[in-house]
Amino acid sequence: MGPQLSGFSDSPNKAKDDHKGENNKIRFCASEMQGWRGNMEDSHIAELDLGDGNSFFGVFDGHGGPEVAKFVKQHFCKNLINNAAYKRKDYKKALEDTFMKMDRLMLSDKGKKELRQYMEEEAGNQAGYSEYLQSAESQAGCTATVVLLTGTEIYCANSGDSRTVMCERGHAVELSHDHKPDLPEER
Repeated sequence: MGPQLSGFSDSPNKAKDDHKGENNKIRFCASEMQGWRGNMEDSHIAELDLGDGNSFFGVFDGHGGPEVAKFVKQHFCKNLINNAAYKRKDYKKALEDTFMKMDRLMLSDKGKKELRQYMEEEAGNQAGYSEYLQSAESQAGCTATVVLLTGTEIYCANSGDSRTVMCERGHAVELSHDHKPDLPEER
C-alpha cells in the first residue's frame, strides 16, 4: 500500500461551492461542501439539454479519493447518449447499461491510466507520491444517483447509498432506494 491521498481534517471545511443554471424549462442549484475530508472527493453533473431536449443530473459521492467521481463525471453523459437503448428511448435500460459501462471503462488500461492522472493531479507535488502513482491502481470508488428528465417522465437510477428525493406539493417523495450490504437483496 502506498501513500494515502485522502484522510480527515482536524476540522470541517464548511465553505460551499454553488453551481446554478437554468433554461426555459428547468432551474437548478447544486452546492458542494468538503466537510471533514482532507480534500473534495465528490463531483456532479447538471446538463440542462443533452442535445435532444432531455436533461440529466447526477451526484457522485467519492470514497477514498476523488478520481472515480471525476471519471464518472467526465464519461457518463457521453456514454449515455451514445447507448443504443437511449437512442431507441429505452431510458431505463440505457441508464443500467451506462452504470455498468462506467465500471468496464475504469477497469480498462485506458481507464486505469486516466484514474492515475486524476490521482496525480490531486497529489500535486507532494513528496513521495509521483513515483508511487506511476504504477498504482486507484482504490477509490463512488456512489451515484442520477436523474434523467424527458419531456414527460423522470427516470432515476442509483448505486450505493446516495439518495434522490423529489419535492411534490411540499412533500418528499423518494425516487431511489439505498444499496447497502446489510440489506437481504444486496447480499
